[in-house]
Amino acid sequence: MVKKINYRSSCYLCGGKKFTKLSVVKDYEYFTSSNEYIYYQCDNCDLVFLDNAYELNLKIIYPKNYYSYLNRKSLFRHFLDKIKGLTDKFFLKSILKQIKKNKINVLDVGGGTGFVLDTFKDVDSRVNRTYEVDLDDKAGEIARSKGHIYIKSNIQNCKLNIKFDVIIIFNLIEHVIDPVHVMRKLKTFSNKSAFILIKTPCTSSLNFKVFKKLYWGGYHAPRHFFLFNKKNFGLLLNKSGFFNFKFHHTQGAPQWTYSIIGSFRKILKINSKKNPTVLISILMLFFAFFDFALKKFFDTDQFFVIINNTDKKKSI
Repeated sequence: MVKKINYRSSCYLCGGKKFTKLSVVKDYEYFTSSNEYIYYQCDNCDLVFLDNAYELNLKIIYPKNYYSYLNRKSLFRHFLDKIKGLTDKFFLKSILKQIKKNKINVLDVGGGTGFVLDTFKDVDSRVNRTYEVDLDDKAGEIARSKGHIYIKSNIQNCKLNIKFDVIIIFNLIEHVIDPVHVMRKLKTFSNKSAFILIKTPCTSSLNFKVFKKLYWGGYHAPRHFFLFNKKNFGLLLNKSGFFNFKFHHTQGAPQWTYSIIGSFRKILKINSKKNPTVLISILMLFFAFFDFALKKFFDTDQFFVIINNTDKKKSI
């Protein structure tokens, strides 16, 4: 049973007592309910959070067609993923080069079918055992068919008798009720000097500043419970026992796309239960290039966090 936590009585990260109500939104991506969801922001550390997230039924808000559970996609989305995959390969190679071992064990938390683990295997032959921790049976079948060890569990209750050299937690930390607990759990699964790679939405982005009081795509309502910037994510990591980390911004085309779709549904005359796939494809492509072009001038909608599991502070 999920512990009932009143995040508005005291900020989850800094203990602050004052909050600003940002927006009241609906699920404009998967239409899992017609409920309204309220997002607040801590006036002290800027942490953004979903009110009463503990009340949500995960089986309802994560439908069977949720993107990370699917192995087949539209041709256009497959094309975008190919482009994204190329950039991910350069990023992952740079991390793996720093690991001086003959065999590398990798854990992916919440990666669905194991598509990121596939990339790890492609870029470095030293990648030995690949584990996936997730909750969907169909995703597990696909992951196992590709040679990954699939553990059906949430990370909070997961038990593993192996340590990892790399742990990836892409687009998941914002989905959990207690991020500090999750990060501490990951520390117990990490080898000394292991790398933990996180990707999560960023609330210091231009998109957030423009759309936060309407519908910011980063809300991904109601599936995103906490949303961070670099400052308060650093606070999260320090509370979790991590002190060596750096940030790297990347494009957030999906967030831009759903900011437009969610904020201007009436103007665009969008059906209340269905989103226009052609418009979404056009927006995705445009904002992918838009973010890459402007990231020198503005924070983008997502950042990578690269953590090195060492006790002493050092440059990574």
